[in-house]
Amino acid sequence: MEWKSSLPWKDTEGYVVTAAKNAALDILRAERKTTAFPENWEPPAREDSQPEYNYLVALIRSLPENYRRILELKCVEEQTNREIARRLRINESTVAVRILRGKSMLRERLEKEGYIYDAV
Repeated sequence: MEWKSSLPWKDTEGYVVTAAKNAALDILRAERKTTAFPENWEPPAREDSQPEYNYLVALIRSLPENYRRILELKCVEEQTNREIARRLRINESTVAVRILRGKSMLRERLEKEGYIYDAV
């Protein structure tokens, strides 16, 4: 049995293409998986502050997994909170809270080592 539309193809083509594209994107989003950075992965760094950058990355890697992963995405990959939330399939507000708590943990560790955080 052949299906026939009451509308000509040129009038429905855009809708059909958009619906197919959106369905394919939904499938890809559902199957997306994330993995943590490998331990030997070296992030790109600004050449003028390489030692400080490496130290900060080491501190981030020492955090608990929930905070480490989000701060890697935020600080190293420079993703937005929305991108991180979509990638990890969590709420954007959860991302924001974990960033704040993770930064607080980093600040505490730096202060214990003698660094002073002086906000203006």
